[in-house]
Amino acid sequence: MVFALSVLVFAAAWAGFLTFISVVPRPPVPSSPVPLGLSWAFAAHFGGYLALALLLAVGLPLARGSPSRVWPKALMAGLGAALYGALMEVTQIAVPGRFAAVQDGFANAAGALVGALLGLAALAIVSRLRRPWGAGHD
Repeated sequence: MVFALSVLVFAAAWAGFLTFISVVPRPPVPSSPVPLGLSWAFAAHFGGYLALALLLAVGLPLARGSPSRVWPKALMAGLGAALYGALMEVTQIAVPGRFAAVQDGFANAAGALVGALLGLAALAIVSRLRRPWGAGHD
């Protein structure tokens, strides 16, 4: 339970960081492309919301005490992170020097989806490792 709460506190801190970098005037962004020809902006949006969804997807099921029915909680974590990313994009309309971009919203949502899936996979692996050898395999 302490681990789950720690993960959720870190997720809240990460969401605060994402909010901060979303509402301050636009920072300088390197012009060199990242691997696969993607932009730094895409990589930053994707990675930021991947991390948020991953933390939520791991923390939410563990905080509820029962790891059963994990996938709906991971789905909620991914959807919540994607909606939060959309909210941050809309918020940028009111920030001088910032603008909302549909492609950034898509990068946020894609990162959130991948983060939720990685969180779900991590929980499945941990659950499998905690199970006694041969248990549940008749």
